[in-house]
Formats: sequence, C-alpha cells, structure tokens
Amino acid sequence: MTFAHAYAAVERYEQAPELALQALNAAPEDPDIAAAYVTLFGSVTRSGLPDPQEKYIVAYQNTLRDFSSRFPDSTHIRSVIVQPDDITPILQMLDQAAKRGDLAIQLYRQQRFPLCVFSQMLGRDLYETWLQVVSDDQLQLFTAFGTPDEATAAEAALSTSPTLVADLVSLFTNALLGTLSVIAEQATVYVEQSTLDELHHLQSKRQGSAQGYMLAGKVGDQYTRYDVSADEARRIREALDQATEFVERHAIVTGLSAQLTADDEKYAQLLGDPGIRTLLLAREKSLPVLTDDKAFGELGRQLYATTAVNTQAVLVHLVRRGSLDRLRYDRAVVKLVHRVYACNGGRPTDISNDGGTRVSDHPASILGAAMHRVSYNLRGIRCSRDGRNPEDAVR
Repeated sequence: MTFAHAYAAVERYEQAPELALQALNAAPEDPDIAAAYVTLFGSVTRSGLPDPQEKYIVAYQNTLRDFSSRFPDSTHIRSVIVQPDDITPILQMLDQAAKRGDLAIQLYRQQRFPLCVFSQMLGRDLYETWLQVVSDDQLQLFTAFGTPDEATAAEAALSTSPTLVADLVSLFTNALLGTLSVIAEQATVYVEQSTLDELHHLQSKRQGSAQGYMLAGKVGDQYTRYDVSADEARRIREALDQATEFVERHAIVTGLSAQLTADDEKYAQLLGDPGIRTLLLAREKSLPVLTDDKAFGELGRQLYATTAVNTQAVLVHLVRRGSLDRLRYDRAVVKLVHRVYACNGGRPTDISNDGGTRVSDHPASILGAAMHRVSYNLRGIRCSRDGRNPEDAVR
C-alpha cells in the first residue's frame, strides 16, 4: 500500500489503484489496508482517474459496505444507514464523535501522552491532530520541561555533531516556522523510510480534496457544517507538502539494518510504525531525535535510551554557532508561542545575553495568546472570534 500512495502522490493514477488492490488482496483482514484502499480509490478517482476499471470499483464498494461489520473496533471508517427525510443516524454519529473527542482531549490535557497516541484516540491522522493542537489555545503541544539541565543536555547532544533523526512532528513544526531551509543548510537530517512513506500516505489522503470538501461536527449543543474551499484546502496541507518536499530533497532517507523485534512491534501499535522506526534509527546511528513532542522523546529515552532535542534547542544552537541570525530566531520563537507550543514554564525560552535562557518577553509573544486564530475542531467545526471561517492553522 505504501507504493500505491507514493504513485498517487506523484499523480501516476493508473498504477496506484492496481498496487492498492494487490495490497488489499494480500491482507484482506487488515483494517488499516482496507481503509487505505477506500481512501486512495476516492482520491485518485476525484483527482485523475475518472473511469476506473470495474475491479477497482467493486473492491471499493465491497470494502466500504462491509467495513463496519468486518472491523467493528476500527475507527477508520464509520457508516450509517439514513432513511429519506431522517438524518437522526447522522446526528447520533456526530454525538458519538463529539463525546469521543471530548474524552480524548480531557485525557490529553491531564496525561500529556504522545501526539500519535492522541491521534489514535481521536481516530484522526497525525497531521490533522497536530494541525488542531497548534491552532487551538485550549490545546498545547508539550515540547519541553523548560529546565536549565534540559537545555544543557540538548546543547551537549548538538555540539558533538549537527546530525539528527527527524520525526514527523518536528518536520511539521519546521514547515510551520519556515525554518526547514535553515535546517537543510546547517544540519544533516536522517529520516527513516517509513516516515517518508507516511508523508506520501498523508498527501494521498488529501489528494482528492484539493477542490474543497465539507466538514461536519458538533460544538457544544450545536451541530455545525462548513464547506472548505479549494484555497483553504491548499493552506491546510501546506506544512505537509513542505515537509514532504524537504525530506525528498534534503534528508538522508534510510531504513533500519535489522527487523523489528516482538517488543518493537508491540510498541509500534502505540507509537505508530514511523515513530518506533525513528527511535530505532536514532539508536542504531547514536544520533539525537529531533522531535517537538516531549512525551514521545521521553518514551524514546525509556525504551531505547535515545536522546531527544526539540526545534528551539536546534535553533538556539545555530544562533550560538553564528549560523542563524537573531532576528530570524526571534521570529521563530514568536510563532512557537503563537501556535501554543508549551513547556512546563508556560512559554518557550529565549537566549539571554550571557548565553543562558530566559522566558521570551518579545511583545508579539505576549500578544500571541490573544490573537484570533481559526481552525477546525477535533470535535467538530470551530470559527474564530472575529467571525472568519476555519483553516488558518498553516500560513
């Protein structure tokens, strides 16, 4: 299925469904493969394959029709039977989604578990979950403890060699900050093959929505819907496309030298295949993991004795080395605050004149919390306070 998504990502629509069907036939009892086939078929037929062969259509219809009964525990695809003039089943589905979202958000705030776990609880992909977390002032991406010891450890890890193994969240973050070019110029970045595969998969899922789509949900007691325009759809996937392009052009993409163990497979169910393989690659090459998900980095330390550094630590290191000007750094920190990246102290830290760290007092960072943001909510649709429509998360 990975090859199918890759072919779809480069608009080779004739080959993509054939590869997807082969994967479906090879693993008929795998809900992930089944859901991926449905998603890919919908994407390629909307994008560039208007007359698919009958075998692809039949497989799509059968998979979609039987998915809920064959995989009742899967959240990938949900189906309802709607009678004419009765939308009650749809409203009930939105009620369930809202309750599930509320519970997941409550647990995320309390437990600060990795973003990949949060996305699984919501039944959303990692990019969609990340996009919401960095767009909602009620949700924060916990990126650091904010202690001097942590900053010292990160600087020590980076001073040895400016070489890193990047995870998905850090790629999205640097795309958002506009610092991918800095990383490309000043550091050597490894990316595990499954990470690039996942980026292609995420792109493929959104291929068919380039002309816009509708969102529906429930916010409070109100059922809502919103039509996403083509321009909004483009802006929504902007960070994803930039991250993918960076990996394809500048990163060293490589696989692991050894197969996953039984324990690795077990951990992959929690952290996802790209996540666990990123940690294993970092251990294999004795390199720090670049991640802006502190909980994920901590699990890496506990499971595989890997060292994690976040994007701000890398940018601080580059400023001290003279490879990044201070103004560009300040702009990146302001964006981090504005997009609700957080440490235990509440805000990212800045560099003081004596080389230590302090809480940033840049005026824009203080105003950032009050600025109007727009996003789609994990429980439904959410508009900004000034009345504009959703999707300004990546600009």
